[in-house]
Amino acid sequence: MANFVAKRDALKAMTRITNTNNNTPPIPSPPSSSSLSLPLSSYSLKSPIKKKYIIDEVATLSAQLTDLDYLLQAYLDDEDLVARGVKRGSQKRRSKMPSLESIPKIKIFQLLSMQDYDEDGDVYEQNIHANLNYFGRQQQDYILLKTIDEGIGRDEVDDDENDSENDDLHVVSQVFLFFKLLYKGSIIELALVQTYPYLRKKKHPSGLHVLGAPEKMYKDNQHIIRVEDIKRTALVVPNNGSESTTPGVPYHEYLVLHDIDRDCWRRFRTYLPSLPRRKYIGWKKSEP
Repeated sequence: MANFVAKRDALKAMTRITNTNNNTPPIPSPPSSSSLSLPLSSYSLKSPIKKKYIIDEVATLSAQLTDLDYLLQAYLDDEDLVARGVKRGSQKRRSKMPSLESIPKIKIFQLLSMQDYDEDGDVYEQNIHANLNYFGRQQQDYILLKTIDEGIGRDEVDDDENDSENDDLHVVSQVFLFFKLLYKGSIIELALVQTYPYLRKKKHPSGLHVLGAPEKMYKDNQHIIRVEDIKRTALVVPNNGSESTTPGVPYHEYLVLHDIDRDCWRRFRTYLPSLPRRKYIGWKKSEP
């Protein structure tokens, strides 16, 4: 990235000098990542649990997984409808959804390893954990999902077409489970995630995007997604001062630390307001 920025700034400076002195055509900008011949990003599921589970057994591993059977049925019904050319949207009645009897067991993984490439072609690696028991506690990372232009919808973003403040919003979720199963002769790699809704009207002094806490009912905000729909990791922290007294919901609000993303240099903009000069206080002289 540093090399790309240096080349870009140098060429822009040369362009200004050339245009001023010789009135010659500007020097073209260096190639962007879209025009470079870079390898495609890749991923792999790692750290498998040796035992294979039936769906009913998985629901007993954690309270977060109690609705896995229903969510999996809804997802498979969705995929069947799309395969038949019907608009996406699962059946309302569970009795009409695909049966899970054809899926004998599923294989659970605790780690997703992803490889991507930056503008210089350097490899960027990241690991996403979904560990049900990591030294006595759960380790479940946050992720950004691909937007509608990249593969899936953005219902949780709920942005307007003319709202430029939401240009860099993505669907933020927390991973509860990575698993692989065989369905209709095909092996598919899936993830159970819980989505955090954006609070668009909530403004934080730092300019960070504010997320609301998920609802208490898991199946209302949990989704089954394909692993390939995961874009990259996200750094989400609690918003101090929004502590909750609701059991299982420690905070009402969370913050997305998008200002330290690896590509923030391309879309950085200031958020803090400019204060009038009367608000500034100079150095006070110390007493002798």
